Amino acid sequence: MYVEVDASQVPPVTTVHETEDFTSFEVRIVTAPEVWVDPALIRAAAGEVSGDWEGKFGGMVGYAASKGWVDDDGRIQGHVVMVPRERH
Repeated sequence: MYVEVDASQVPPVTTVHETEDFTSFEVRIVTAPEVWVDPALIRAAAGEVSGDWEGKFGGMVGYAASKGWVDDDGRIQGHVVMVPRERH
């Protein structure tokens, strides 16, 4: 059996497949090649930042907008990079 997490959906959708196959188990993650992130979420998650952070962040968002990487809702397009987590 396998669990599929479709992270390209908001919120992510989880489904279970091949429920009668008890010989293996895996989790499959479906992602989009990019995601759209609200700059307010980035600001909130950044925590304490340097004095010129806001200006530099605004410059980054402005550059992204000039390249078409900001949508009509002001969200920034980011590329998805899958990073395996180390086992403990």
